[in-house]
Order: sequence, then C-alpha cells, then structure tokens
Amino acid sequence: MNKICVFCGLQPHSKNKEHIIPQWLIKMTGEPNRQANFGHDSRHYKKTGESKIRKFSFSHFQFPACEKCNLEFSALEARVKKYFIRLFEKDYFNSIEIDDLLDWFDKVRIGLWLGYIMMDEVMEDVSPKFHITTRIGAKDRCLFIYELENSNEKGIQFIGANSPGFLFTPSCFTLRVNNLYFFSYSFDFLFSKNIGFPHARKMSSSDREDRMYFVDIEKGNEKISLPLINFKFLLASTYIYQPIIPYILSDAPEDSIDHYYSGYVKSNLLDNSDKKGSIFYFDRSLHKLDADEEIQLVSGTQSLNLDSFPNQIAKQTLKIIEIVNQIKPDAQALNREQRETLFKNRSMILEAHRNFMKGLHK
Repeated sequence: MNKICVFCGLQPHSKNKEHIIPQWLIKMTGEPNRQANFGHDSRHYKKTGESKIRKFSFSHFQFPACEKCNLEFSALEARVKKYFIRLFEKDYFNSIEIDDLLDWFDKVRIGLWLGYIMMDEVMEDVSPKFHITTRIGAKDRCLFIYELENSNEKGIQFIGANSPGFLFTPSCFTLRVNNLYFFSYSFDFLFSKNIGFPHARKMSSSDREDRMYFVDIEKGNEKISLPLINFKFLLASTYIYQPIIPYILSDAPEDSIDHYYSGYVKSNLLDNSDKKGSIFYFDRSLHKLDADEEIQLVSGTQSLNLDSFPNQIAKQTLKIIEIVNQIKPDAQALNREQRETLFKNRSMILEAHRNFMKGLHK
C-alpha cells in the first residue's frame, strides 16, 4: 500500500509525521507514554482469525505527512492548544475562535478516518476521495459540548471512529478530553435548508463509484426552522452550528451566483468569507453570534449521570453514524448492475455497523 500524506493525499514530500491526536493534548490528559486502546486489530484477524485489541502509546499514533502540509497546520494547533486551556477555565469565545475549533475538529475527524484505514490496510478498498485539507470547512457542521461536572478523571478517548459506518462515511465522532465530551457532526447540507441557506433538492449517485454526490441546488427560503436537525440529542452544555455554502456552487455560472447569495445569505456569513456561514448557538432559541460578541462554551450540564453518560454518548454517536449511512441517493442514472452493487455495499456496511453497536453495548 502506497503511503500518502494525510493532509493533501499525495505521496509525502520531505517526509514528516502527523500526530492525529496532538502531543499537547496527550500531555493535558495524563502520562504521555501511556498505553491506549485503538480498537479491533483487523490485520491480525485477517492473518490469524483471532480477535485482538490494538494497544500502544499515543506517541505511535502517527501517520505520513508532507513537511510543508504539517507546518501549515501548526498555527491552527497552537491556537487550539490555548483554546483548550481556556475551555477548562470556562472562558468566553468569539466567532473566529469557534470557527478555528470547528476546523480543528474537522481535521481530527478526517485524520482519524485516514489513520484507521491505513492501520487496517484497507486504503485500496476505500480509495479516499478527500483528505484533511479538502474536507475542512467543506460541509455543514455542528459541535455539541457535554461537561461532567463532578468528574476529576483524566483521559482522552475517541468514540465511533473505528466503527464500520464511520470508516465508510466519516461524518460523526465524539472526542472525550478529561471531563469534557465533544460531539462533532458534519455532513452535506446537514441543516442548510432549515437555516434558510441553499441546499440540495436531490442526491444522485455517480456511475463511477458507490458514493453519493449532490446536484440540483435549490435557493434557501431565508427562514429558520427548528429543530435544525431532526434528532433528539442528549442535553448538552453548548450547541454550536455553522452552515457552509455548497461546494458545488463554486462551479455555478457567475450570473447565477447572486441568485443563491441573497442578502440573507450574505448577512449570515463570517466576515471575509464567501463560504463559511456565521456561528449559531442554541440557548432556548437559535442565535447568531455577531462579530463583537462572545459566548461561554463550557458552563455546566448538571443533569448528566456520571455512570451512564459515557454509554449514552457512545449510543448517540453510533446511531447518528448509522442514520447517515441509511441515506439513499438517487440511483436512476445507474444501470442495474451498478444499482445492485450500490445497495449491496450499503446493506453490508449497515449490517456490520449494527453488529458493532450490539457488541459494544452488551
């Protein structure tokens, strides 16, 4: 299997290593050289037929990267390191800082996805069509923060990242950092329609692969409809949402851009951005965070049960991954053989993912 840079997807130039979970975060959560559980070792299973859990130190959870790519992301890492210190101090954050956090969670989520398929040597089967650089800020995204008020336990854990559904569609995972849980969810047009932005009228499948792509963009109705996402999520300390202008509009004719970029859309974009929407947060109702405002991201969730919550957030994460993989694209453009392959592959992924969920929650 050829090695690729996790950032750009090309053969690494001036080889470097990227720690998907950065060293500063590992040190913040305990002994840097401690052993950690990295899920089921599929390579060992293929060779021996025996089940084995991968265990090694976080310092070895690293993957190829170009030196230039790694350096380009070092500034983001430096800023986010300071943000995490401030999170535990219950500090306030502005829209630019929250946008940074969302970028970082995109980076970690896609990095985990690429890291796991490299470890499992399934790169040739999965054949990723995107990598960290092209996926940051590319799709609607949300971040929910859960705080266990009375927990002093240190540690780091990523939930859902080695599930079959995540390896097929890396849309959602949860990162635990000490007593904080961060639920990161990003998907095409996740809530664009309900926030009044341009969105897809329908989804279609390519005749070259069994992944979906989107066509037929529809102008938004410029109204907010709640809930933004039709799912009963666990009660969180903070709910953050950011709509993203559809990437497909970058190929739209210039004379049609104004049709989609209405006054409503332009007024709900981050300053100096034509793609990233404003930061929205939920506090009894949905609010837009203006450029001169700040909000407290960690303020306490009193009702969380210390014993049951870890299992509840794992169930929520895996359920969302299952739902994403249930979305069926329009397959009319495909021939019979292609349609059968498409739905067979998705059925296999869903079955494997549901079995994973059952095994985890026995």
